[in-house]
Amino acid sequence: MTRALLRTLFGPLLWAVHFSLLYLLHTAFCVMGVRMGDPAAAMLLSSLLLTLGAVALLAWLFVLRWRSGALQSANGFLNEASLLLIVLSAAGVVWAGAAAGFIEGCASLR
Repeated sequence: MTRALLRTLFGPLLWAVHFSLLYLLHTAFCVMGVRMGDPAAAMLLSSLLLTLGAVALLAWLFVLRWRSGALQSANGFLNEASLLLIVLSAAGVVWAGAAAGFIEGCASLR
């Protein structure tokens, strides 16, 4: 049961890790950027790579779960919930990555 629950919650967990890493990198680049100059390009590139990597991992996981025929197993509800949570998590990852790309970074440190 624990394994099925972890498989169901993998999408939201990856979303949380992506969100945390995104803002951790943003803060690190802002702190280092005060000494180095303008960190905007590094922040944009890192947020783009992190977002694309997370979306690719979620898409791969979705395809694996879909092809495994998991919807016909005994835990049908958990498997359907897992697929829906993966889609929701992908939307959250894209939303957070887009915000990091469009909002000007380090404005509060200037």
